[in-house]
Amino acid sequence: MKVIISHDVDHLTLREHLFKDFIVQKHFIRTYLELFKGKITISEFLLRHSDLWVNKWNNVVEIIEFNKINNIKSCFFFGMSNGLGLNYDYKKTKNLIKAAINNNFEVGVHGIEFDNFSEMQNEFEKFKLISGLHNFGIRFHYLRSNNKTLSSLAKIGYSFDSTRIDFSKVYIQSGITEFPLHLMDSWIMYGDRKFQNCNLDQAKSKTIKFIDDAVKNKIDYFSILFHDFYFSNRFETWKEWYIWLIAYLKSNNFKFITYKEAIEEIAEINKLN
Repeated sequence: MKVIISHDVDHLTLREHLFKDFIVQKHFIRTYLELFKGKITISEFLLRHSDLWVNKWNNVVEIIEFNKINNIKSCFFFGMSNGLGLNYDYKKTKNLIKAAINNNFEVGVHGIEFDNFSEMQNEFEKFKLISGLHNFGIRFHYLRSNNKTLSSLAKIGYSFDSTRIDFSKVYIQSGITEFPLHLMDSWIMYGDRKFQNCNLDQAKSKTIKFIDDAVKNKIDYFSILFHDFYFSNRFETWKEWYIWLIAYLKSNNFKFITYKEAIEEIAEINKLN
């Protein structure tokens, strides 16, 4: 089993949400609730409040630096339009996209439009222009799709999708390669709640079960999503979990691979067959 690491970039700053949605309000309600329930420390509580002045809600550069040090290949998905709490101007992602590309990381679209062909095509063209790339994939925000989404993506020219929650191997449907999502940070930290509901040891145990189940089910490419937003001391458990996860996968000799490399491998295997 090979591992694909990815990061959805949902936010750039705190202030991009002011007067547009209730993301900031929900964030602080969750913060107070987690403190009250003993799920976060006073340090985390105070750091989250400092965001009001620091105004930085992305950790793309920090993830790039950490992954590079650990020789981890990963993919960053950036939004090209707004909706469902994703409110940044896509033009402001240019430097982050270039930073990822220049450091040999994969980048793709964090899609909003999943059922409007012309708007989906518009996201594709904007990303192509801002990134300078012609070959890239997509994951939809909040993992949304319908029965026409994949065929639309294939017609537009996306090389892959990684949106569907499906504990299965990679498959081709409607002319596009689908990389099912097998593990996401919030599934571990939130479970069926709307706030952090476990400590680091509990998170580790839950994660190991996901990985063991994937091995038993002979998953070929195990897809993991960790949001860059949480790679911060404002979210100690989340950050430590990701650091532990990378170390655990490396110590158990799992190979890290990108979506592009996986597609090339699959094509080569199909040739031999």
